[in-house]
Amino acid sequence: MAYSSSELLSKYQLFVDRERVRAADTPFLADAHLPILQQFVRVGSEGVHSVTGFIDRTGELFVTRSATKVLQRSQPMGVGLCFESLPPAPALSDAVRRLCRELEYFGIFEVEFVLFDGRWAVIDFNPRLFNQIGMDIRRGMPLPFLACLDAVGDTTSLREAVGKAQVQDNERIVFCDSFALRAFLLAQTITRRMSHKDRGHWRAWLEKHAADAVDYAADGSDPIPRIIHSLSQIHMGIKALPRFMRLSALDSAWTPQPVIQESS
Repeated sequence: MAYSSSELLSKYQLFVDRERVRAADTPFLADAHLPILQQFVRVGSEGVHSVTGFIDRTGELFVTRSATKVLQRSQPMGVGLCFESLPPAPALSDAVRRLCRELEYFGIFEVEFVLFDGRWAVIDFNPRLFNQIGMDIRRGMPLPFLACLDAVGDTTSLREAVGKAQVQDNERIVFCDSFALRAFLLAQTITRRMSHKDRGHWRAWLEKHAADAVDYAADGSDPIPRIIHSLSQIHMGIKALPRFMRLSALDSAWTPQPVIQESS
């Protein structure tokens, strides 16, 4: 991320010089060392709107869910820690369907939007499994199952499953990586990057949604996934510590969005 034209030019040249060496191994991609530049858009109070779903190889069978990312690991952008379900957004779903057809893409997807100049703009298209997929499954959209049916060519069962998913949606469901959230709150408090009020807000959020929260690593009958996930997160946190300290020095260069985001 660059905050000025001079910084952009400097970082651009550093990137090109670094990637030119790697690109030498890909002679068929002459421009592989050149980055794609994108205007940075600050996330407003609307947050990041996520449209997730599945489209089959014919483009006919299509189903989506809408959610909002209410908390992420880092500012001003980062991996989502908490998501809340949203009612259907037909206009955005139709736009995603047209995009998939134009790209001739089929399968599972996550498309992220932010509000920019009064319109929803796409900032990311993830053609893969994604972090909060467990929330969609609990909401009646079994994405891995749909992809499996499409892969084996069971069109009859796929049509039935998609039809069922289109009418079943539990909008009370939320997603939360509880271990990562608690570690995030602790780190933010220790480094004085979060107020006690905000920390209290997220503790209350956890209690409020306890009955409807999905945590993919939590299983009362099998503690192993939680243990492995916790160790993985600790390892990643230690590796990211130097980068975190460097980024801390840039905090004064931008105005952060509030930690607490109001849901739509």
